[in-house]
Amino acid sequence: MHQTFETGKKGERKKLQKAVDREAYSALGFPPGTTIITAKAQCKILNRQNSIEKEKIRLTAKRYAEIRSLDTDLFPQKYLEDFKDLLDEENFGSEAHLTKLISHFSFIQKMCTDLKISPNDYKAASKKIYKYFISKQISLSYSVRLINLLNRWGAFFNRQIDRYYEPVKQPQGQQVSKIVDEQVLATGRRRASNRLTVELLKARRSTFTPEQFNWLLISIWFGLRPSEINNLLDPDKTKIVTATKNQPAVLEIYQPKLTRLPDEQRWKYIPCFLTNQIELLDAIANGDLKQPTYKQMRQAFKKEKISLYGGRKGFTDLMLDLDQKPEEISAWMGHRSIETTWQHYKDRTKVRFSPVLPKSHLKAVK
Repeated sequence: MHQTFETGKKGERKKLQKAVDREAYSALGFPPGTTIITAKAQCKILNRQNSIEKEKIRLTAKRYAEIRSLDTDLFPQKYLEDFKDLLDEENFGSEAHLTKLISHFSFIQKMCTDLKISPNDYKAASKKIYKYFISKQISLSYSVRLINLLNRWGAFFNRQIDRYYEPVKQPQGQQVSKIVDEQVLATGRRRASNRLTVELLKARRSTFTPEQFNWLLISIWFGLRPSEINNLLDPDKTKIVTATKNQPAVLEIYQPKLTRLPDEQRWKYIPCFLTNQIELLDAIANGDLKQPTYKQMRQAFKKEKISLYGGRKGFTDLMLDLDQKPEEISAWMGHRSIETTWQHYKDRTKVRFSPVLPKSHLKAVK
């Protein structure tokens, strides 16, 4: 079997073939007993797929590397180039973030072209814009980002022609409800995960490897985001403080999502006082964890509609059942306010109350 390589000076392409020893077949994904003819045919298929994928990536990068005008009257090309430079100058994120901004702006161009609105009409057309978001069944968070970017473009464009710009306000009240409702009804979109419990996970244990099972258990008992669990393998983003006589072990975790805070304020501290948490510290220290694939999650929890966020979704109620304070639970989850925890993570259908009533109330009842 031969493996193909390309070489040569700039402008020249020469193909060389290098023989691959039979002992190396398994490393390339071929069973040891594969025949030369079968291996060659498979190599051709793999090389063709690789070329198609590379071309797709190249074309996508090229398409998003530039801002092209869909309507030169509404989006003059001479202003678009300067606007791209402005986005580049003001970008504090990565190149990927800039690419995403340009992708969002392509959506804005299409919307304004469909609605036939110019920058000086954006505010007057606010309701049309909200309805457009509803018709496209996009999420509320994406709508907010689009309006922010729309206002950046509107302010920039009107400065070029010395005209005052009135920004579009973010949707409120009924507009928010309709945007959220339509996005939830959208088919084929990712929805908020339902809660994953220890009992349900154990019932589907055979679907996952031991390392993947540990990954999901960690999500349940620590309430971590998927990116935070993956960062447990990075010693620069995770620390385990050993237990002392007066204090349990503490898991210190870096939160990459909190981009608006300085590095030293992105850490959260979770005390490991439960038996299940303490047992999982060994798996974390040894690196015995691996994220399950999205396909595995869909197969295992298709009926329950549970994603990789399922463990985190159930963490609040799990801790409340163990009589932990709401403000502590919120801090362990890394939320800035307890309202976020209560609004998005507490199961409102679950009835919970204290069985012990004050003595004064008991007397009043008598």
